[in-house]
Formats: sequence, C-alpha cells, structure tokens
Amino acid sequence: RIIHLEDKTTAAGLFAVLAEEYGFAPYRGTIRFALNREYVAETQFLSDGDEIAFITPVAGG
Repeated sequence: RIIHLEDKTTAAGLFAVLAEEYGFAPYRGTIRFALNREYVAETQFLSDGDEIAFITPVAGG
C-alpha cells in the first residue's frame, strides 16, 4: 500500500496513523519497526520509497 505522509514523519507517526485507521493501537507497546529490512528506532524519519514493517512478537515451541 502506498501512503502519502507529511514531511518528517517518523516510524511511530506512521504507526499512529495506521493504528487509528485499523484499530491496532493496543499493540503499540509490543511492536518493533523495520525500515528497508533493518530494525530502526521509532523516532527514525521516513523518506520517499521506504519500505516499513511493523514486527510483532512471536512465540514458538
């Protein structure tokens, strides 16, 4: 999905926009951010063409 954002939007800022739209705000405390396949801080600024992933915790066994 392509999303148009304001300049200087952070990974956390994008999460907030999508969380409001899709209702997954309760999971915010467990999410890690990956930008262009590298883990980044939530304060990382996004640029045109970036690929961002919200990584949830998993359990195995």
